[in-house]
Amino acid sequence: MTFNGPPKPVHEKAPGAVVETPEYWEGNKPFKSPRKYYEAQFELAKMMAERTGMSLVDAVDLYAPVIKNHIHTFNEESDWEITGLEEGVTDENMLEHAWERSLVRHIERNSEPTEYHPEGSRFGCHYYDYDEASKTINIHFFNAEFEEEWVDGADVSKGPLDRVKIERRLHELADMFRDIKARYPDAEKVRCQTTLNNLESYLRLFPESYRDSVGGIDYDPKLWGQGTTVWGQFVGGNNKKKGEYGFKEELVASFLEKAKHVPIDKLPEALPNPVRTGEAPIEDFYDLYRVA
Repeated sequence: MTFNGPPKPVHEKAPGAVVETPEYWEGNKPFKSPRKYYEAQFELAKMMAERTGMSLVDAVDLYAPVIKNHIHTFNEESDWEITGLEEGVTDENMLEHAWERSLVRHIERNSEPTEYHPEGSRFGCHYYDYDEASKTINIHFFNAEFEEEWVDGADVSKGPLDRVKIERRLHELADMFRDIKARYPDAEKVRCQTTLNNLESYLRLFPESYRDSVGGIDYDPKLWGQGTTVWGQFVGGNNKKKGEYGFKEELVASFLEKAKHVPIDKLPEALPNPVRTGEAPIEDFYDLYRVA
């Protein structure tokens, strides 16, 4: 799951499946993450810097991906390796700098409606990457519909995992796995590492073998800095401004309070939905989505 721009294209080994845009896909422009999302990540980074003695920049890099992505310079040709801080960034202005940069980049990168299947590996709200060494397809999810429905000043739209949208999500998965079979016929298994593995609304999209495989909490500290892998659970819902994601303020407040006291190596236990991993044979997915 991600809100930091479209996924990187997979390396194409063979032509993918032919894909048509479904009628339900309207191609809305992407939402902007709200400022409070940035503030929450910065708050955790400051807390962890105080608790561990690390510098604020190091804490941001580990715990606050939306701040990290907007205060550094990167080498785009070397897997987006950090090359340094942007000019003028200090501990005191770091949050404001990141927020202002995000506003500019959102306009630059999201001026056009979102395609159903842009070049690469995304199909609607789902996308994937392939690990050739382990013959594993890693699947991901994010709200790429960007739907809003305003009634009397309130958003009443349904989220992408709502029951009324199950057929949409299954259609996307079928398209995606046809593409996977065409490009990577040697793939053997499917894996997903996400907070969404706590939710029946997500698990019901996958074969029983996958649902049964979901394990315990993943305590890997690197997960905090991977886009929305951890933080995405706080974004969404109808408490929002037009053109923005919603933000779950009460859940964040509860998490940050618990984070003050839980042992640092057990920090994921403070989350309402910690990251968990599921894995199953790829044939079970082909069978479920009727991919011949």
